Order: sequence, then C-alpha cells, then structure tokens
Amino acid sequence: MAAARDLGRSGAALPIAGLLAYNVVSTGSVFNPAYDYLYRVETAAYRFLDYQSDWAIEDPRYIPRNLALMLVGPPVVNPDTLDYGEPLCVDGAGRGWFTPECPILIPNSVGMGLLLTSPAYLLALPALRRYGRSRLVTGAALATLFIATINLMHFSQGWVQFGYRFSLDFAPFLLLLMAVGINQMRGVRWPAILLILASIAVQAWGVWWGTALGW
Repeated sequence: MAAARDLGRSGAALPIAGLLAYNVVSTGSVFNPAYDYLYRVETAAYRFLDYQSDWAIEDPRYIPRNLALMLVGPPVVNPDTLDYGEPLCVDGAGRGWFTPECPILIPNSVGMGLLLTSPAYLLALPALRRYGRSRLVTGAALATLFIATINLMHFSQGWVQFGYRFSLDFAPFLLLLMAVGINQMRGVRWPAILLILASIAVQAWGVWWGTALGW
C-alpha cells in the first residue's frame, strides 16, 4: 500500500516537474507569463469591459461585479450597436426576435447569469439541507464554492460566450447537488421538469444567436 502511494505521488510529480521545466525553457520563468501579458493587453484594449490595470490578475475586488454577472447578468435589450460599435437597425430596419440586423433581444457577449441561462441549477438548493450530514453534499458544495470563488477573482469572465463560461469548472460538483436535490423532491417532480425544459429552451436560443452573431 505504501509503495502504491509513493508511486502515485511520483506519477503526479513527474508531469508537474515537466511543465515547470517547459515554462523555464520556453519563457525563462517558472510560471508561464502569458496570462500576465494578456491581462496588460486586454486592460488597455477592451476599455468597455472595465478591467482595472492597477489590480492583480486574480483580485478579490473583482468578486462583487463578477458575482452579479455570474448569477443575474442580463441579455441586451434593443441594442443599437455590437461590441465594437458595429451599427444595428440601419436604413429603417424593423426590430425582430430573430433578426440579427436589428434584434429585440440578444445574448450579452460578456456573459449572462446562470439563473437566466441555466435555471435548472436551482434544483441544487434542496440538497443543501443535508450539508454537514452527507459527505457527498458537503464535499460537492465546498468544491463548488471554492472553485467559483477563485473564478470570480479572475479579471475576465470570458467573452463572446453564452452564459457564464467558467461555470464549467464547478459544473460537475453542482450537477451532483442537482441530482441529490431532485431525489429529495420525492413525488413532486414537475418543478424539476419545468426548470430543465426552461434551461433547454434558453440554451437553444443562445446557440441560435451565438451562430447568428458569429461567436
């Protein structure tokens, strides 16, 4: 057993050491500086995203704004331009729900809240009643919270995306909570069915618009 544990630790150490060695050879730094460079470029180029050049690339001060985006970030209503100022609704074009040249409602390229794009995640809430009494629930909840907090500290929350891209990092653990939550609903399953169908419909809308907007 001890030999197996030592082999497991060696197995994890080898690729990590290889990655660090690659960073040193290719960049001269143990930690790849690509993201630092990207941060400097994006804070100067994308002023409308409100990045703060005097903050760190991972900074707790980004959490309040990013948390609002992650939960309830809205779509864009009656837009007159796209991100880089491309005009919409020119030459008297009438607005339509599925009219790319003059839309009524389009996804926000910066991101949209999970409560709007994936309302089925609300099914995880009933599972939290077992927090502290179930290792599965406690572990999944803590993993979701920890990963989401680190993500929310990051300066960028994605772009030209539908929904909240970094939710993919904690989705496996949140899905476990959803499964437990649905199971706790016992015979009352219609709310789960409605929330899942709503999520499918919203995602289909997002895929259509992502394709129409060239994302």
